[in-house]
Amino acid sequence: MGENGEVSYSFNHSPVPYIPLQTRFVVVKHPKDASLSDSEKEEWKTWEDTRRIARSFQIDEMELVNILPLVGDSERFVQKVWVEEAEPLESDEDDDEDEPPRNKIKVKLRSHGDFHPSFGMLSGGEQVYVLTEIGIAIARFSAQYVATVLVIEPFRSLDSAGQRDWAIYLSKSEHLFQTVVEAHLDTKLAEVVSSPDFEVITLDGETPSVEIHQIGANA
Repeated sequence: MGENGEVSYSFNHSPVPYIPLQTRFVVVKHPKDASLSDSEKEEWKTWEDTRRIARSFQIDEMELVNILPLVGDSERFVQKVWVEEAEPLESDEDDDEDEPPRNKIKVKLRSHGDFHPSFGMLSGGEQVYVLTEIGIAIARFSAQYVATVLVIEPFRSLDSAGQRDWAIYLSKSEHLFQTVVEAHLDTKLAEVVSSPDFEVITLDGETPSVEIHQIGANA
């Protein structure tokens, strides 16, 4: 700070302009946990999966559709995700009670062979895997242009083996984004996050007397 109170920045003792960098947070959450306005809550039942998932990621529906071809690059549990357009219904013109056909998000999983279920047919755990893969695809693309942090909210809903597997994969240097997850530190996961690649923040106790401890990353 100069004598006149103005803040200035320098590099190698030479003045440089300061341009604050924007950080993008890509938050993985289940569509049912998305924050909706009152009007959106009324319309929720009529929304297709593409709109619901896009809303949970706070992105445009077309952006989600364009990012889906990038899902599956990790060669993991989810091999492919795509939108299957619904075929128009053949019905009488006077019959206005039929619901319009909906587009579906179809998923190809390694464990399902040639059976390609829609997103809505998957179990809760399988849906978390798909949403996480979509989040990774969004974060990978975003990180090419802006600092990006991937936040996986439903991480705790995965079993310990799944958490350990994801932790190892997301710690690889190939990812240009950072990842934040919330999890219980069981034995399997604790072994993984004990490496220098992780910064672990633990909360002990109950409110209002919670103690915060930090491990790793120059704690």
